[in-house]
Amino acid sequence: MPKDDFTSICVSIPTTVLADVDLQLFDPVRCKIKYGTRSRLIVGLLERWLRNTTVEATMALPAIVPPVEMADASGAQAPEKGRQ
Repeated sequence: MPKDDFTSICVSIPTTVLADVDLQLFDPVRCKIKYGTRSRLIVGLLERWLRNTTVEATMALPAIVPPVEMADASGAQAPEKGRQ
């Protein structure tokens, strides 16, 4: 299996949740969390979630961007509302 490229993301989680996770991941010999441990935990949880989750292909996705008025067949833009 080819090795994946990695990317960084920024997520916001409650401080108390991170503190509890860090306590579980803390290495008393090194007196810190081993480098990459959080990432491996998150990747493992996401991979397990992906294996156990099926998404319906017909599932309606939320509208993120309002619809854009399309140009008509002649290439002219549709007039803006209130302008003619």
